[in-house]
Amino acid sequence: MTEPKRGLKIDFNGAIEAVSARPKIERGITNAAIEDAKKEGFAGRADGMKIDRRTLRKSARTAQLNMKLRPEIRDEFHRAALGFETLEAFIEHLLQLHRSTQ
Repeated sequence: MTEPKRGLKIDFNGAIEAVSARPKIERGITNAAIEDAKKEGFAGRADGMKIDRRTLRKSARTAQLNMKLRPEIRDEFHRAALGFETLEAFIEHLLQLHRSTQ
């Protein structure tokens, strides 16, 4: 009869001591950085709200559009979209312009 296989024993004690502890997050600095970003016009993707697909289905938005662009084109696109209520409204405007030139 063959002997049952014995499991390997791995000792991580030496490696764990070498890992430095993660620095504590200072809430005051974090909140100040968030406020500074808001003053400069930056905002979170959903402003702290978690978006689930059920809310999108209510408004008939069930499809997503992803594009790969050069960074300068993406930045220009976002700057141009700032004048519209939503990104979807900006894309609809672009499509209307495209249709009118055909």
